[in-house]
Amino acid sequence: MVSSTQMEKSPKIPIWKQKLNWEFWPMWLANLPLFFIWFWFALRSRHLLFFTTANPDIATGGFFGESKMVIYKKIPAKFLPKTIQLPAGMTFGESLQKVLKAGIHFPLVAKPDIGERGKLVHICKDETSLRKHLAKADIDWIIQDFVDFPLEATVFYTRIPGENALISSVCLKQFLEFTGDGSTSVEAWMKKNHRAAFQLNRFRKEKPELLAHIPPFGERIKLEQIGNHNLGTKFLDGTQHIGPEMTALFDRIASSMKNTCYGRFDLRCENLDSLKTGHKLKVLEFNGIGAEPAHIYDPKIPISQKYAEIFRHWRIIYRIYRQQKARNIRPESWNIFRRHYSRYRKHMLQIRQSKT
Repeated sequence: MVSSTQMEKSPKIPIWKQKLNWEFWPMWLANLPLFFIWFWFALRSRHLLFFTTANPDIATGGFFGESKMVIYKKIPAKFLPKTIQLPAGMTFGESLQKVLKAGIHFPLVAKPDIGERGKLVHICKDETSLRKHLAKADIDWIIQDFVDFPLEATVFYTRIPGENALISSVCLKQFLEFTGDGSTSVEAWMKKNHRAAFQLNRFRKEKPELLAHIPPFGERIKLEQIGNHNLGTKFLDGTQHIGPEMTALFDRIASSMKNTCYGRFDLRCENLDSLKTGHKLKVLEFNGIGAEPAHIYDPKIPISQKYAEIFRHWRIIYRIYRQQKARNIRPESWNIFRRHYSRYRKHMLQIRQSKT
């Protein structure tokens, strides 16, 4: 979510739009009902950590603090971009050598192995930008080939043990784009566009030369290459595209991910048919319990329906727990959960205090 501080600094955005647009509510407010939803199912299951049984081989079930690299190793290689991990403490020379040895070329994506909401995810165009980005924090990094397929989407996969797999959400992402008229600068357009205006402060810091650019008539400029709604991407409901072929494809992918019953595939692909065939489709990430059914961020979906969808997904988690319990799979222990949280809190503090 965009913080209230960010909203105050964003120019020319009517107050009523800020208050009514659920997508830009402060995180604590948007997630407040989630506490009551979780607590209701925790009471029914008689265990506060019941949700961890949905993905018992992933730390906290993927609620927080899970390693992306651990999850990548579970996904069939044919559906992944080239991916490596750079451990903390590695010199830049060693890091670059490892990147080149893996056959990963610029532009490439650098992101924390453990992260949240797109923090420190960056497309590095050359060695200089990679060196600058890795210097922001001494953490384990993930380096991936930049996948430039035109369609970015999310597919939410669930499987209650003993039942058929289900695709419960599909979200299609619409990147922040500007079509030039020959006289308007990128900055002038962004000031007038409600969604783009939230990004102005960041662009002034990171892309000042782009803001001054005046595209010729008809030229389309993709202002952001990373499909994160915190970076201006618009999320659209794509659930109408769910069908047997899509379900079968993602069930095949997930079948290699042992003891993984619940989570969201974030991916890029050639077109909608790729979501059925797997052709020209690459999984960028898989997120577990902490993932949301991203289609609820579609501005056209009423707030009541958004929370109804969140409740529906937690009900699925609860049903998975009941089946896992019958199979003698128990929730993560409190001691292990606390250790995960302690490490995660220190790690995220380091990321939030990273050099800029």
